[in-house]
Amino acid sequence: MQNKTLSVPQPNNNDPHRRLVARLKACPPHQAAAVLVSAESSLACEALAELNPSFTQDILSALPEGRRQAIINSATPQLARQWERNRSFEAGTIVPLTLKRFGTDPATASSIFLTTATDIVSMGLLLGLATILIR
Repeated sequence: MQNKTLSVPQPNNNDPHRRLVARLKACPPHQAAAVLVSAESSLACEALAELNPSFTQDILSALPEGRRQAIINSATPQLARQWERNRSFEAGTIVPLTLKRFGTDPATASSIFLTTATDIVSMGLLLGLATILIR
């Protein structure tokens, strides 16, 4: 039996696309937008397509209108439509709309978060009161 070693391809650090994606991930949205102002539109589009959609939307919102439109124009029609559609939603509305789409009541789905918050606050008050009474 021959001893075979697996070769794992190493990322190409000279690839401008990979470098841009890494730079965008390392910045808050307003700084990432500043990075994209000088990037080629098609390269910026490809990099944004790999990021979290919410983060992408924050970056696109921070760009000047003309630059944002240039990047969207270089996207595929489907991606451009999605980015424009995401822009039309107010912050905090995507999750409830998604839950409704899957037939789940948003109020019921959020109950676990409310219960957790209530438990944390009550435990904190209980331990705080116990600390005061022990002293």
